Amino acid sequence: MKRSYIKRSKSPRKKVIGKVKLLMRQILKLRDGDACFFCGKPGSHFLYPLSLFHILPVSRYPKLELELENTVLACWSKEYEYRCCHNDWELHRQPKRKQMEEKLLLVKGANYIEALKIQDKCIYKLNEQKANWYLKYYKQILEAL
Repeated sequence: MKRSYIKRSKSPRKKVIGKVKLLMRQILKLRDGDACFFCGKPGSHFLYPLSLFHILPVSRYPKLELELENTVLACWSKEYEYRCCHNDWELHRQPKRKQMEEKLLLVKGANYIEALKIQDKCIYKLNEQKANWYLKYYKQILEAL
């Protein structure tokens, strides 16, 4: 018996979030360069494009999903056995993860993680209206760059 799958369309909120993430990637490329934040290799070096890397994970800090302060560009691969910075971070591969944490704190500052956690407590839940606000705001930033 053949299964028929119902293709579910994205909610309006998720569509806006997708657009915002594209703008975030463009802003980060212009601001920080088209290279992995952690290893410094250029985006053209990798099989997959550089990804938005959330310092505090979206699963635990969903309100920070669209905050530029919580993201950097990092190399990644769909295959978890592949050694890239995104997978090394998520899989807690040592000593690479420790080196990545040290670079993050060196570049962003010693109290960076604590400041992000405080920011998470101070902002409202991410809804469609707030996502649209981010979209407008990041378009303005991109025009200014």
